[in-house]
Amino acid sequence: MHFIEKVCDTLNVVQVLFGMIKFLVFDLLASWIFSTFPVMGSTTFLSLTVSLVAGAFAGVGSTIVSQPADTVLTKMKENSSIDAATVVIDIWQRRGAKGFFDGLLSRCVWAGTIISGQFLIYDILKNLFQITNEDLLLFLDVIGSIEIGSVLTNLK
Repeated sequence: MHFIEKVCDTLNVVQVLFGMIKFLVFDLLASWIFSTFPVMGSTTFLSLTVSLVAGAFAGVGSTIVSQPADTVLTKMKENSSIDAATVVIDIWQRRGAKGFFDGLLSRCVWAGTIISGQFLIYDILKNLFQITNEDLLLFLDVIGSIEIGSVLTNLK
């Protein structure tokens, strides 16, 4: 089995976990900030500040959740002849649970910075082009309808 095939499942786990937690934390924290401090939505600057803060927390949260799988993937890259289960057992026997979180602080700083920037740019562009959340929902409703229509057509 080729190395890329061996790491594909682990890589998918890392990416899915990271992405899910990133958006979950961002949405929950931004919603909480806006509902707790309504003044934060009163100006573009304050709203973008919320994006920056919620994005930083989203980056840190997603990093913490995906770190164990990322550690396993990194170890698999170091020795392409071993599989994920062997790596997990090895890390656990050598360092216990904390072995899965080696390098966490630097990854949190990196991801917090990058993800906060991503959400900040996203919200700047939304403001620049005057795109509302309702616009995005309408777009997704149309795309969903097209997809459902396509599926129903194929079932006939």
